[in-house]
Amino acid sequence: MSTFIRDANIDDVEGIAQVALDAWNFAYSSFLPPEFMAQRSNPVRRAQRMRENWRNDVNQIVAVTRTGTIAGFAFEHRPCTLDGFDAEVGALYVDPASSRAGVGKSLVVELVGRFVRHGFNSMAIHTLAENAIGCAFYQKLGGQDGPLTTWHDFPSRWFVWPDLQTTFGDALRAEYK
Repeated sequence: MSTFIRDANIDDVEGIAQVALDAWNFAYSSFLPPEFMAQRSNPVRRAQRMRENWRNDVNQIVAVTRTGTIAGFAFEHRPCTLDGFDAEVGALYVDPASSRAGVGKSLVVELVGRFVRHGFNSMAIHTLAENAIGCAFYQKLGGQDGPLTTWHDFPSRWFVWPDLQTTFGDALRAEYK
């Protein structure tokens, strides 16, 4: 699948909310309680919450197909929640129909490039511990095990990249020739 990465804008919110919902259901429905999932399954409410919390001072990017459909997105969370790290990927979701097509990696590499240009050297991302898809993806990208925590009383974990240049240097050089 061919996609390109661009800055997200407020007009993308409905598409972003739908990707978030589809990815959320794909990754989490096998282990989160149905009532918890149902509370978070309204795309209109998700879009409204995104509009209310939209920030123009952080990196918010989308992967878009040739037909204009949003295939994934990534948002920076600022400041980084995990002590000792410069940057945080606060959201990373890929439409399940686009999974395993390189969309997630492209989004991460783009964010990392922006982090490095901003002078950030390290990065962290947080996910639910039972999110096998996400955990495997972060490990494949060189993420190291970080602290175990909780999110809404569910076990969660951090993945960390202490040195972005070492981990992503080759990808950044290829991406930004």
